[in-house]
Order: sequence, then C-alpha cells, then structure tokens
Amino acid sequence: MSAKKTIVILITAFVLTNISAIMLQAQTTIWSEDFTYADGTIQGSGSPPKWTLETTEDVNGSDPDDHFWVVLNKMEARDLNTHTQFLYSEEIAINSYSDVSISIYCSESGDMNSTDFYRCEYRLNGGTWTTFATNGYISDDFTSATASQTGLHGTTVEFRIQVDNSATDEYHYFDDIIVQGTPNITFTNGANGALNFQQSSPTPSQDNWPLGQFSLAGETTGATLNSVTVTLGGSYESGDLDSNPFRIRASNTNDFGTATEIGSDIADLGSGNDITFNSLIDAIPNGTRYYWVTADISDAALDDDNINGTIDAFSDLSITNGSLNGSSSYGKLNAGGEAPLPVKLSSFTASYENSSVILQWTTESEAGGVGFIIERRTNLTADWQQIASYLTDNNLVCMNNPIGYTEYIFVDTNTEANTAYFYRLSDVDIFGNVTVLDVVEVLLTGVFEVSYKSLPGKTGLIAAYPNPFNPKTKIIYQLARKAKVDLFVYNVLGQRIRRLVAGVHQSAGSYNLLWDGLDDAGAALPSGTYVVVFKAGEYIKSEKVLLLR
Repeated sequence: MSAKKTIVILITAFVLTNISAIMLQAQTTIWSEDFTYADGTIQGSGSPPKWTLETTEDVNGSDPDDHFWVVLNKMEARDLNTHTQFLYSEEIAINSYSDVSISIYCSESGDMNSTDFYRCEYRLNGGTWTTFATNGYISDDFTSATASQTGLHGTTVEFRIQVDNSATDEYHYFDDIIVQGTPNITFTNGANGALNFQQSSPTPSQDNWPLGQFSLAGETTGATLNSVTVTLGGSYESGDLDSNPFRIRASNTNDFGTATEIGSDIADLGSGNDITFNSLIDAIPNGTRYYWVTADISDAALDDDNINGTIDAFSDLSITNGSLNGSSSYGKLNAGGEAPLPVKLSSFTASYENSSVILQWTTESEAGGVGFIIERRTNLTADWQQIASYLTDNNLVCMNNPIGYTEYIFVDTNTEANTAYFYRLSDVDIFGNVTVLDVVEVLLTGVFEVSYKSLPGKTGLIAAYPNPFNPKTKIIYQLARKAKVDLFVYNVLGQRIRRLVAGVHQSAGSYNLLWDGLDDAGAALPSGTYVVVFKAGEYIKSEKVLLLR
C-alpha cells in the first residue's frame, strides 16, 4: 500500500499594482446642511458652532432689512450695502475619505448688478483659501447655480460663503450643502506582520484548506466588497482539487476559526486562468475585515504539485463606495516557501476520559521540526491560551523521524464539565516558524460516571432513569470498543436542543451521564417529550424521555 500523498501548495502572491480608487459607484455623506433652524438665526444650539459670521457692518443688528440669516429653511443674504460678509463653516474631518467633494445650491432674486456677487471658497488643513472650481464666483443676475469642488484630499476641510448685495430687494440664498467622500480602504497581505498568516500543509480530502489571506481595513463604514478575481498559476493537475473547489471566507477577527463563508463553488479553470467570486456584498467595517481564500483538496492530490494565484491589478477587487490604498509591496497573499512544511500531520483527535481530555496526533514526517505547542480556548471568539509547549514538556519535542508515522499524546487534566474546549496544535521548525497544524473541539457536557471494571460485550444505549423525570435524568450507555460518540437531545419537531456529547472519542466501558433538562443556552426546557439519540461509530439508537415540570 502506498503512503498517503500530500499536495504542496506554493506561496500565492496576490500582487496589487496601480493602487487607486476602484469602482467608485457612490459616495458617503460626511457632512450636510439644510438650515432647519429658526428664522433670524444662523445655526442651532450646537457646540462648537457649526457656522460663524464675519461682518464689517451692522448686519443682523438694528436694521432687520440688512441680514445674513435663516429665512424659511434657507440661508438668506439681503441688502448688505456693498460691505462683503463671510459665513464660515466649522472644520470638517475628512482624513478617512478620498475624493472629497463639496456642493452648495445658490440662487438669487432682485435686480442684481455687476457689483453684486457671491464667492464660495474652501481650504484644506487650515491652509490657503481657494475658490470652488465650478460656479465658485458669480456676479450680476444668475437665477440659480450649484457651486462645487471635487477631488479633495486632506485631514480637514473648511469652506466659506462671501456675499455682497446693496438693496432691500436684492437677495442671495444658499441651501442643500453637502460634503461627500469615498471611504478609504487599506489592503494588507498575509505576509505582513499585521496578519502573520501561518500556512498549514494540506492533506488529501481536506476541505476549506486556507490557501492564503488578505485584509481590507476601513476608516469608516459604508464600503462593501462585491467581487474578488484571482489569477491561478503553478503546475498542478485537475485531479488535485475537487470540483468547484475554491471558496472565500471572512471574519472581523484575525482567526480563521471564526470566519464564515461569503463565496463558494468556484470551478478550477486551470493554471493561467482567472477565478472570480461575485455577488459577495460583504460590508467592510470601521476597522479590519479579514479574508481567506480556500481550496478543497481531492483524495488524489499528488506530491510536488503546486498552485499559486495573484491579485495583480486594482480592478481585481470590486468595492462599492470605497477607495483602495496601500502599496504594491502589500500584494502577497500569504507567507511561506516553495518547500513542503517540515511536519506533515496525519491525524489529530481528542477524547474525554476520567475528567481529562486526551489529545493524540500522528505525523507522517518531521524533517526540520523542533517541537509542538498546544493552545486551548473555550469558545470560537475567545483568545487562544497556551497550555503546553515543547520548551517545558519533553513529550512535545519532535522525534525528527524523516519518514514513517510517529504518535504523540498529551493529557489535559485542568477541565470542567459543561464546557466546550477547542485545542490548537502547532509546530515549530528549526527557523522558529510557527505553523498551525489543526484544531479539534471537545464538548464536556454533564457529569460522567465511567466504569471499566467489566467491559461490555456490546455497544448500546441502555436507559434513561428516572423516566419521566424532574429535573434530572441519568442516561446510561456502554461501549464494547473505543468509538467516536455523539449524544444529542431533540424535541418532537426534530430540532436539536442539547448536545450532551459531541464527537468525543471514548474508550470501551459503561457510562452514566446526568442531563439537567436544560438546552444548549442553559435555559430550562418546558414539560414535554424529548428524544435522546445515541451514536457510537455506526451504531445509532434513540429513546423518548418525558420531562415533567
């Protein structure tokens, strides 16, 4: 019998060039004004003031005809008597946006002449005042126009409106002021220290193998990732991958275990061709969004075949309402090398016996491996905590077997019932590189009583006692040989409401497990009939139990 084969997946270099705004389909409103203030004022009660009026004459004073204030939800300038007045906006932060634009709707009524005008100006970062590029200055009669300025970049922007008119029947109006911009999105690759992507060695029949990683960081909300195009490369055969093998997953935390699938079932078109994940509609937060491209490895994967891919132009990422930035040096998808990783993992299992979790793993080869690290957490979003290392436990030092299988075991005695544990196994090579090999879950639910005094002759679900019960019942089962055990409780609608044992490898023996009548969320279940389903290997049996409150 031939040894298990492992496909070697090379570095996927996602190289971005021509970094610029991509697929700008809309802009986000940063700041707006429609002057819904009381007549005779220039602003509401906000602090700091949204508007400041600079005047050289008694405007908005003793003569109400001479004013520059709000009338009927418009800013109105009347009879300013050849003394120009300035209305200043507050300072507006735009550092999280690109291609910022300002628009002001302007209109007039009355018999204007060449000395009557308005001017709209802006300044960036407290610098020099500059007139708007479009309709920034208009004199005499014009009825209406929109003053606008586009393409602004900076930390802050301010604008001011300057007006002069000289008769009681001459009016300038300003309304519907909008400042918009495109949220900045920063691309980072998996080789960057911020991500520190650790690539594991794929094995035949492995689904969702992480091919590589990148991230998109937004400085505000409003942008969405719509599609990603990857150009495939390398030397591999179609049989190395399953049909429609490519997927993309995303998470707001830099942890593949928390990622959810946002695009899938993309066919392999062969080296030199593009694959595209369309219709993603994935919101980029005010923060970092992490993405993993994965592949499903077939059971016929061949040694020394390799696959790579690139994102080699800004158009390969379609983002609505977002402007991509960064540098081409951030283009690689993930870290690693062309050589296979030093440790090839054959299996990694967990079992629960006598209040302890037993971790067992087998390697195929260990050329270049130094030792193993074991980490644990109690849920998918918690931080990993190291509980064992080759530096302190000689049993976790690699035996450096270049060929053949080597078995390891570690026992975690610091466990509690009614807890789900996740264990992560990593390898450290001679260069100090840490590679995550696999993650397993063990669910320790209920209180076990285990007897090995007389090994059962057959596997079976014996009974639930008492039945009916309130509030607890003891579920009794036995194993004739070691098996992977699932013990679930369902309601009469077929909905699973409690996982008592989930995928735990248990040795031969008799087991008593206490169920407290609670669901997985810890809520007390109502009176009624429930179904206990026991599965051990190929053996399956169910039993009805009656809960009486």
